[in-house]
Amino acid sequence: MDLIAERLRAVLKVGARPAKLVSCLELLDLLVTSTTQSHADPYRRAIELARRLTEAADSLGNGAVGRSAQALFGTTTDTRGRLLKDRRRLAAAELDLMPSTFRRYYEDDLIEDLAVALWRSSDEPENSWPSSTDIG
Repeated sequence: MDLIAERLRAVLKVGARPAKLVSCLELLDLLVTSTTQSHADPYRRAIELARRLTEAADSLGNGAVGRSAQALFGTTTDTRGRLLKDRRRLAAAELDLMPSTFRRYYEDDLIEDLAVALWRSSDEPENSWPSSTDIG
């Protein structure tokens, strides 16, 4: 989980733009076990990573936290392509915070929440939740 969060910090710098995500494909490698995926065109892989990031941010809900994550990672049409400082300002505004307070006390929690959402959606079989037959 820590490795996914670490890779998300690199993604945070560029946002969920496939053209820029080409430099962050290590995150996708952590999420996808398919060997064919690792040999695919880098831009197709970046598009897949952008899709997964958007789905993960969306899975955090429609409330302030979900909207803040969407703004921070630039997964909406209004935030895609914006500079990180602008995305941070928008993410902070969703939580009614100053950008400096957001960055210092809330940003890491959002990154960790998104890391968990990505982990849950990964292709790794050991990352799936146990079924009821596995429990008892």
